[in-house]
This record gives sequence, structure tokens and C-alpha cells, in this order.
Amino acid sequence: MIDIGPLQFGSPREIVIPMKIPAGENPYLEAVITFPREGRSHNLSIIGADRVTNEKCIMAYYRSLGITKALTYLHAIDTNGKYNFE
Repeated sequence: MIDIGPLQFGSPREIVIPMKIPAGENPYLEAVITFPREGRSHNLSIIGADRVTNEKCIMAYYRSLGITKALTYLHAIDTNGKYNFE
């Protein structure tokens, strides 16, 4: 489970999951969103079966890659401000 914080109407959230998608037409991913409403828990799900890459997918991938690299460098800085890539 991944807590992505509150979702507001019209406010998109993106989760990038690097993965190898198998050939064929079978579904390869199911995403389920669970949220409380009116005192009950509700679930929405979607199945990933589309194998078409578009500009939005590519941008999300590179944005994720950039953030991952930046966090790697930030975590490598020790308390004295020096890099520690061990």
C-alpha cells in the first residue's frame, strides 16, 4: 500500500512504477484506490493492459528518475556537508 496523501477533485497524482511489461494483451497491473467517504471505506480499481507509451508517460518516468538521482545525492551527503558515496 502506498499513501499518496489527499486527492482533491481536479488535482492529479502520479505514481511511476518502473517495470518490465510482458508482451501480449493480458492485463499486467491493477491499481486500487481506497478512500473513506460517508463513514464507509470505498475502493476504485483500474486494470493496466494498454501498451502504448505517450509523452505524459515519458515525462513522468524522467521526472521520477531525476528525483531518485537527487535523493541519492542528498542521502550521500554526511553531516559535515561532504559526499560519502560508499
